[in-house]
Amino acid sequence: MKRLVFILTAVCTAIPVMAQNVDDGGSEKVTFLTDGIGSDSIPMNVYQVMTEPPQFYGGMCAMDKFIIDNLRYPAEAWNDTIYSKKDVFGSNCIIRKDGRAIFPRPTDMHPALSQEIARVVSLMPSWKPATKDGKIVDVVFAISTSVLDPFFHIPYSGMPYVKKAIEASNSLKENYKFGISKAQTDSVATLIYSVHEKGWDEMTSTLAGARLLAMLGRYDDAVAMLDRALVKYHDIGFTKDGHLGNLYPDLSCYNPKVELYSVMTLAAIYDMSGQKDKARETYDNAIWLAGTMAEQGIRDNGTESQRSRHYNDLMREKAAIVSKERGASVRLNPSERREIDYEPRLGDTNWRIEQRMAEGKISNARVSQINGQMDMMNFDQSNRKSVSDAFRLYKICAMLTGLRDGTEAEHAFVSEVSGGEAGKKMAKYFTKWSKNLSLPVASHKEMLENIVFYAPLNVSGTENETDQAAAKAFYDKRKKVEEVYPLGWLCK
Repeated sequence: MKRLVFILTAVCTAIPVMAQNVDDGGSEKVTFLTDGIGSDSIPMNVYQVMTEPPQFYGGMCAMDKFIIDNLRYPAEAWNDTIYSKKDVFGSNCIIRKDGRAIFPRPTDMHPALSQEIARVVSLMPSWKPATKDGKIVDVVFAISTSVLDPFFHIPYSGMPYVKKAIEASNSLKENYKFGISKAQTDSVATLIYSVHEKGWDEMTSTLAGARLLAMLGRYDDAVAMLDRALVKYHDIGFTKDGHLGNLYPDLSCYNPKVELYSVMTLAAIYDMSGQKDKARETYDNAIWLAGTMAEQGIRDNGTESQRSRHYNDLMREKAAIVSKERGASVRLNPSERREIDYEPRLGDTNWRIEQRMAEGKISNARVSQINGQMDMMNFDQSNRKSVSDAFRLYKICAMLTGLRDGTEAEHAFVSEVSGGEAGKKMAKYFTKWSKNLSLPVASHKEMLENIVFYAPLNVSGTENETDQAAAKAFYDKRKKVEEVYPLGWLCK
């Protein structure tokens, strides 16, 4: 299971109320030059090397519990798109000689989050202070604990709201014989939207809420929900280079089919609301997404744990080389070497090494080789490709192409794929599928309804023959659509 870790660690030079002055000659003491703000609580001189580190009474598990119980992750910080650090943050705390913990606020963190961390740290009970050579000293100390629910990848403090949205979406049931009640639609959609307004989204319940809002004609609200949730959900599954590499056997943290269906739904809602330019842009995104998933594979190969261990071993080897090597291939001053040696986490150590390599200060051949191995592991090697999955995804691409550009463009897409490299590997699938293929399967409007709707709205709230006939017509059309396009497979 993927776990993102919340780390109260910051580079001292990024702290707005102080500057770090470290002697390149190897001084173990850090001098903070304050500008008057907080000068009554921040020591002028703190140590970064100590004999005995500070201790939280009750141990680190007690500290984890304290932070989780007290931190209320600001929704505006969680949804911010300016600050790059959202899931993992880094900075150092100062543990004073009197046992008080202080959090100097870094400039690269959202102000609301920085303020909340400072508040929680200020509430901490006194620590057992650090010692150096038998003397109690002020120190810079890294504190780390996870504040994200590992299953939903959402801060623990937002989970009570998300659970309400999930419960509401789970109250819906498919195959409404008389259509779905407008009153139920309104109730569930409003509850899920209220969770969204509080700043929290979970992908599957958000998708359910957006579909219901679209049924009610509240297109702008539906789009707002899906758009925000998809930004974070995509980043869980994809690297910045567009590689799908974060799959898990239970698909709890990220499910590629959920993302694809959500993007398709977003495009369909734009289309239904008459926002053609936005719809086209989102269809493009969905087609790219389906094609990328077909090429890279959407199933975990069951070796994620081994891959993770190997990745960590490579980071440890890299850190050991840089720490021990002296010479032309590793040219670091004492301050830069200390930054690498005393980072509490491998990921942070690796980031420091990458910085120095970019500056040309590290050119060790083995370190460069390790980087190449790690880059390859960051690609799609954790995915297992399936011909049947790829074929279904290409059929989804064909459907989206038809919605975006019309039936002739869809036929052209099918011909192009079946005659290309991908088509050679799945020729029997394309031949069987296209043999009696008659397009379009349904009107443009009916296709959009099949993507977005659960069933027609039962406006009257009574079970009458008219509503039953409308629901039957909807499901009959859906059956015909699913004989051609794998919407049922995608929605599972």
